[in-house]
Amino acid sequence: MSGMLQDSFIENAAIEAKASQKVWHILVVDDDKEVHAVTRLALRDMRFENGRVEIVSAHSAQEARALLTKERRNRFAIVIVDVVMETTTAGLDLVKFIRDDIKNAIVRIYLRTGQPGHAPERVVIDDYDINGYHAKAELTAQALYTSVLAALRSYRDLVAIERGRRGLECILRSSQSLLGAANMGQFASSALEQLTALIHVESDAVYVGQNGLTIIQSSDDYRILAGIGEYREALGRAAWEVLPAPIVDRLRRAESSREAITGENWIAVKAPSGDANALLHLDIDRQLDDVELNLINVFARQTGLAFANVRLTEEILETQRQIVYVLSEAIEARSRETGNHIRRVAKTAALLAELCGMDAGTQTLLEAAAPLHDIGKIVIPDAILNKPGKLDPGEWTIMQSHSAAGAEILGKSRGPVFEAGAIVAAQHHEKWDGSGYPAGLSGESIHIYGRIAAIVDVFDALASDRCYKKAWPLERVVALVREQRGVHFDPLLVDLLLGNLERFVAIRDAYPDVVV
Repeated sequence: MSGMLQDSFIENAAIEAKASQKVWHILVVDDDKEVHAVTRLALRDMRFENGRVEIVSAHSAQEARALLTKERRNRFAIVIVDVVMETTTAGLDLVKFIRDDIKNAIVRIYLRTGQPGHAPERVVIDDYDINGYHAKAELTAQALYTSVLAALRSYRDLVAIERGRRGLECILRSSQSLLGAANMGQFASSALEQLTALIHVESDAVYVGQNGLTIIQSSDDYRILAGIGEYREALGRAAWEVLPAPIVDRLRRAESSREAITGENWIAVKAPSGDANALLHLDIDRQLDDVELNLINVFARQTGLAFANVRLTEEILETQRQIVYVLSEAIEARSRETGNHIRRVAKTAALLAELCGMDAGTQTLLEAAAPLHDIGKIVIPDAILNKPGKLDPGEWTIMQSHSAAGAEILGKSRGPVFEAGAIVAAQHHEKWDGSGYPAGLSGESIHIYGRIAAIVDVFDALASDRCYKKAWPLERVVALVREQRGVHFDPLLVDLLLGNLERFVAIRDAYPDVVV
């Protein structure tokens, strides 16, 4: 177990705060101070669903407007409004403000008037979106208590419905994000992000110092593929070896449960996918209620479907990658080059894509497609392909045809890898200044895939033995790449490669040519 993680867990557990008591706020709007006093007296001992009722006073409609718009965190369950205050219609105008201007359809509104003649009940009920109308003279303490209790129940149910609607919208958005994940790491991060968003769906919530992680099952082991807070340091590590024992216990329990499990300040969720699971653990600052848990269980099932989709996508991509490697190695073998050239080109292309700021999915796609850059050499005669000396003009023309031939071959295949491969094959000999082939493209009219393939192919070819030359020393390769900045190569890509040269050299060293 990681000592830092263990110490942090113990520290967090020691300072854990209990969930705050629920408070139901009621706004009383009346210019008569006695009405406020009587209301407080009538409701002084009232409790609802283990929470207390708190009265907030406003002595004018203008003051009430300020309280209602001040901050969403101070939501009111009920507003009890006098009709006649600053004006004879101040209360009615406040009702329209609540419903029409600030678009609050959930708060329960009760009109209470001492002058019914200014606002006849039938007219008010027909024309204004209120939930009750009472004359002050007939509103006893018991009647007020009964009305408030009924209003709180109605408000509670409407809030639950609204939270459910928001939660389902969040789940729909999360499903789109999860289904768009290009690889398992991206899926793990997205799943954790979307679970956090679902739990914090209320826009007025504030959460600080949160910790969470996603672990993904691989064979019989789980690895941490996403983490926030204290778990960032454990990415890529075996979950059961580094996580504190209480976290392991919770995740193990979630693994064997069909529903999310939760405590006062944590939740653990399983997203199942056939014979594998994704498990998520997230710190929270309160006990979750039934509405939230039901939404989280729906989220878990949707996440499981997305997990299955990502696994299938990775399997298909890996199959395509293996096909690409086998095919590319066959082509390289014809030209007496080793298969590790295509692996180096694949890895360096993906690295350059990362340095360009491309997303993980595009990096993975380019890594799979880059080995196809010379697929068109299959049409080039061996005598030209393996000629030890310089090609004559006719032979050079034939050799140049491999770019168009590769694009034509791959253009007959469907799928993102082969589509990207067709671009790479067609354009990896184009040059930034327009002097390349086959189309004489220049600058950014050359696809970024082609520009990346051009520089990584040349970088690797110069540093490797070929039938027509010996490998160049690194210093000479770097000098040529720098010299060709803005001529052969995209200036930005030259800067990125040379600025991160040690990472590219590390790839070259990790995949050396094998002498047979």
